[in-house]
Amino acid sequence: MDFGDLSQNQRIVVGGGVLAFVATFLPWFKEAYVSVNAWDTPFLGWLGSLLVMLAAVIIGLKAFEVRELEVGGLKAEQLAVLTAGAGFLLTLLQFLVGYDFVPVSVGRPYGIPVDRSFGIFVGLIAAAAVTYGCYGAMKEAGLELPSADDFRSSNDE
Repeated sequence: MDFGDLSQNQRIVVGGGVLAFVATFLPWFKEAYVSVNAWDTPFLGWLGSLLVMLAAVIIGLKAFEVRELEVGGLKAEQLAVLTAGAGFLLTLLQFLVGYDFVPVSVGRPYGIPVDRSFGIFVGLIAAAAVTYGCYGAMKEAGLELPSADDFRSSNDE
């Protein structure tokens, strides 16, 4: 299977996943003497990016007919929507909270706030695109968003 055989939503997810990966290496926060990418942020930035990329991998594995992941009662598309949505929310929270750089040499107890740079905007766009594409792929598969019943084991009564 090649990239041309993918549906539009699957293309959005795979392309957004690649863009999310690239965005992790771009500067997310920048000041005159310091630049911070996703991997240097607290867990909100890098974990959000990892979850978005994981959702893209889940859809990519199914789309390229490598493997269809299923966890409990959740199909691959449902799992990808939940994962991408959580990644988007963490990335958005990192954007809203910002970042304080605390240089070791300064010895001050407070951080120096740094400005948001273009990388976090690219990361947010990629996370939104992957989430949107996963939702569309889930609807194409005829699935609904998971409910609380989907997380119950067969032993629960």
